[in-house]
Amino acid sequence: MTKIRTYNLTFGLPLLVVGLFLSLFAFQAWDSYNQRIERIYERGYVDLKTSAWRISRTLEYNLASHDSEQALREIASFSLIHNSEFGILLNADHTVFLASNFSWKGLHADKVIPEFNPNHIAQLNKLHFHTNQNKITAFVPVTDNNGGQQIRSHSNKILVLSINLQREFELALSSSLADATPVLIATFIFAILLIWIINLSVVSPLRSLQQLVRELHQGKHSLHNPFTGDTEQTQVAQALVDSGNHIREQLIELKDREQRLDITLQSIGDAVIVTDQFGCITRMNSKACELTAWSQEEATGLDLPIVFDIYNASTNERVTNPVEQVLATKEIVELANHTVLVSKIGERFQISDSAAPIRYTNDKSEQVLGVILVFQNVTRQYNLRQNLDEERAILRNIIDSTPDLIFLKDIKGTYLRCNKAFEKFFGSAERDIIGKTDFDFVDSETAQFFREKDSIVIERDSLQINEEEIRYPDGKIAFVETSKMPFKDESGQVLGLLGMSRDITKQHQAEHDLHIAGKVLESSNEGILVTDADNIIIQANPAFCEISGYDKEEIIGKNPSIFSSGLQNKDFYQRLWESIHTTGSWAGEIWNRRKNGETYPQWMSISSIKAKNTIQYHIAVVSDISETKEAQERIAFLAHHD
Repeated sequence: MTKIRTYNLTFGLPLLVVGLFLSLFAFQAWDSYNQRIERIYERGYVDLKTSAWRISRTLEYNLASHDSEQALREIASFSLIHNSEFGILLNADHTVFLASNFSWKGLHADKVIPEFNPNHIAQLNKLHFHTNQNKITAFVPVTDNNGGQQIRSHSNKILVLSINLQREFELALSSSLADATPVLIATFIFAILLIWIINLSVVSPLRSLQQLVRELHQGKHSLHNPFTGDTEQTQVAQALVDSGNHIREQLIELKDREQRLDITLQSIGDAVIVTDQFGCITRMNSKACELTAWSQEEATGLDLPIVFDIYNASTNERVTNPVEQVLATKEIVELANHTVLVSKIGERFQISDSAAPIRYTNDKSEQVLGVILVFQNVTRQYNLRQNLDEERAILRNIIDSTPDLIFLKDIKGTYLRCNKAFEKFFGSAERDIIGKTDFDFVDSETAQFFREKDSIVIERDSLQINEEEIRYPDGKIAFVETSKMPFKDESGQVLGLLGMSRDITKQHQAEHDLHIAGKVLESSNEGILVTDADNIIIQANPAFCEISGYDKEEIIGKNPSIFSSGLQNKDFYQRLWESIHTTGSWAGEIWNRRKNGETYPQWMSISSIKAKNTIQYHIAVVSDISETKEAQERIAFLAHHD
């Protein structure tokens, strides 16, 4: 509370009165002093003029009589006057002829007379006065009648007389002060008396009232009236006492409301900030303090953007202050869900919020008193949603990247979702497929076939796998393996079915080719043996088993060295493998051993099968040439023994 400056009344009023009186008195004293100064100047001029004319006439006489000593005594007599400064008689060349100070004789005038002006002296033909502060100097032309001329007909010397009025001025000032002293003493006594009266009758009661006000300001509302009687001070003091009692009651009620409001505000799970009509913060709850890292005391009175520092999560640009929007539109404003709050310590929170005006309505108008801002930390939900969106995008990319046809139907056979491969199958975009059935894309017979298979899945509530032949829009026929399973909600109720169709055309063709190859392998008259890259037997046909005498099960997993007869040396086999590794094949006659130990000749062709430049398999095709060899031997014998 600002202290009441009673000294303004205690001293101000007396000083004002005394000041006005002293101002008038000072003006009168100053005027009296100036009049005395003027009289001193007038008397000085008269005395100096009289002395100047008297001395100048005497000097003219003395000069005419050639009585220099008498002239000097005349000038010296001037110095005996109480206020004389000096007396000088100058020659026509402005040098000192005679002076009251003997040491000045012969000096030039400007050396001894400060106010000497040659131009004025040259034109001097009568008495001339020069005033400088408290000095008066008289210049008088003196005619040297030594040449028989008339008096004053020719001025060839100048008499200079100067007086100093400083002492008269000081005496005048002393007299003026002496005259003013009684008045000043009386004025001081009057001021003291006036101060005492004002302090007793006005200031002391004011201080008592001030004490009451100070106690009110300090929160002391149980006051006591220090005055008695039916005076105005008593009535004012009683009004303050009554006001204190009323304020105490109002404060008790207000404190109770404040406590209930604070409890309500702190109990709200969301963060709450309240501002005034200028956008300055007036209140925050604990949740708002936690998210912003500002305490209630620090934030109160600050502009909202300083505490509620928000940015766009995507662009990181500052978001417009919602309070400003509310104050401008007087409507509720909600921020987008991608808003980031940056706390005082740099933490970032995803928030959702809304701001609403605090309206006060009376009979005449509606007034916005401020804004209430409610926001909550949705960082976890935002991250979950973002992760979910990312997972959905990843899952969608996976689904769209797979070559399998993936689709989702409801229980009526209407398409709900599909992937890129399925779009290609129907030759339409997903948005054009959704909401339609198979009857909109394929012939009725095929659509009915799909529908029947779908019904089985839904009725049996189980996974169904079947192979289907489908025709693409471009006429291409493909074989697919379709897996269909029920699609259920969280409660287990069937909502439709999820289907995945894999193109097995190549697999189907490979199986067909493999079947044919198997038939060829089984029906071939030549023996066929297959080994892996490590030369381990993995397959043999019946013809090979018949030639070697081994059952198939006996040789699978073994090395072909079990057939070696021992008739070929190491160099033979080295050349054989060099040919296979270099050219990929070898063919020639070789002697092997049957299971029963019999050796026999074979014609063998070995080829290697490579994948990515690496040998994967070896295939050997063999023929038993025993009979051929025997026939050749008989022919050769007959040819030599005929």
